[in-house]
Formats: sequence, structure tokens, C-alpha cells
Amino acid sequence: MQLEFQTITPEQASDLLTNHNPSNRRLDTGHAMFLAQEMERGTFRPDNGDSIRIDTDGNVLDGQHRLAAIVRVGKPVTMLIAKDVDRETFATIDTGKRRTVQDIVGIDFAVMGITAPKGTPHAARLLIEYESKFSLGASVVKTGARKKVASVDAVRDVCKRDGFMDAVKRAVKISKKMEIVKTAPVAVALIACERDNKVACDTYFHRLQTMEGLQAGAPEHSVDRALRAWKVNGSGAQRSIYGQLFALIRGYLASRDGERLSKIYVPPTPETFPYLPTK
Repeated sequence: MQLEFQTITPEQASDLLTNHNPSNRRLDTGHAMFLAQEMERGTFRPDNGDSIRIDTDGNVLDGQHRLAAIVRVGKPVTMLIAKDVDRETFATIDTGKRRTVQDIVGIDFAVMGITAPKGTPHAARLLIEYESKFSLGASVVKTGARKKVASVDAVRDVCKRDGFMDAVKRAVKISKKMEIVKTAPVAVALIACERDNKVACDTYFHRLQTMEGLQAGAPEHSVDRALRAWKVNGSGAQRSIYGQLFALIRGYLASRDGERLSKIYVPPTPETFPYLPTK
């Protein structure tokens, strides 16, 4: 086996994918797009030890997503190439567990001596989606699915914002006490509502956790009832973090304004989401 750095042109990458890629798994276009964005931003690291593996017959054993990313970028990229790899090693490639964004963010904070609460990267991504009015995220509201995912670098930047980690830590406690919501929507609702009115936000979340003396028509009562119903037999949009975030913010607005609230409907499009000031 020979290891060397080599500049791969889009034409060479396309030829390898088309004519020398007989037995790789199905291409994940989303992952290829993510790698292409990393290459375009200059944050892709070809020197991290990962190589494009080519067997003795010139076929690709590993690296088709990186090659597809080069084709997408449309310009040459220097890669670490492993040539003349024994074909029989194919069964041992990519069998390890891939690092998640949670893992990457956790490592970042561990280096700084900080323990990131579970749910931190999910909260960061949801905040990015919310602030971009879901143009990057849950635009398929029916299922709560996302057509794009915020980059690891964007998630890292959000995690370093003043007050973000504190909001996530508080959200962990609130979601555990409520038992019907995930950490991410609670964290983003906390951040958004505090920007709007901290006193009203504190009052609202205190009532949500205690439910003391609340009757039908009280916003907190309606939010709690809706979230419990959605958890059992709600639609994909209702159970999604998009739906949970909407319920929390809709309830806050009614509580802040002294309104009664009977039913909560998840909006069919992100444009009708109740966005609060972001600064």
C-alpha cells in the first residue's frame, strides 16, 4: 500500500465515481453536500489521516462522498490517497461509529474544562433555524423534517454565545420537570422569550413547571394539555421540536398579554410562526 497527497480534479473524481466505484454503498447526497460546503469554506482538513482508498485494480474502496464533494465544488482539492489497498480489507472499512455533532461539541468544551449538557447541539441548531425563520430547517412542517442542516462550525459559534449554555442548563431542568418536552425547544423558547420580556418569561415558565392553580383557558394549562396530547397521538409536526417550540412560544405570548388560550394549532408554514425579537 502507498500513501501520498494528490490533487484530485473534478474530472478525475467524476471518472473514479462513474467507472471505478462498483461496490460502494448508496451515495448520501446530503453528506456530500456538507463536505462540499466544508471545502468551499476552507474548513475541510485533508491532513486528518482519512484517505481515499483505491484497491489494486484502481477501484474506490472508500471516499466516494469526498469525491462527490470535489465534483460539486468544481475545483481541484488535495487529498490523502491510499493506493494498492488489498480488496479484502473492504469489509473492515467504515464499520466504526461516526462522531456526532454532540461528540464534536462535547470534545470542544471538554478541552476548555466545560461539560456540555445533553441536547446542547440540538438546541444550537434549533436556535439557528428559528433565527433564520426556518429557511435552513424544518420547512417540511408536516413531518418536522429538515431539508438542510446547519454546519458544525455554525453550531460551535452558537454554543459560544453569551448566555447560551446557561439557557440549555436551565432548559434541561425544566424539560425533566415537565416530562413532555425536549431540551432544545425549551432552551430556544427561553432565549427568545427572555429577549422579549424577562419578567414575563420567568413567570410563564414557573407556571408551566408548577401548574399551581391553573384552570382551562390559562395559557400554561393549554400548553401543557396540548403537549401531553401530542406526545401520545400527535402528528409528526406536533411531536417535532418545531411543534413543541411553537406551543411554548404561543403560550408565552398569550400569558404575557393576559389572553385566554383554548387550542393550539401548529402553523402550516414557517412564515406564520410567532417570531420574537432576536436582538
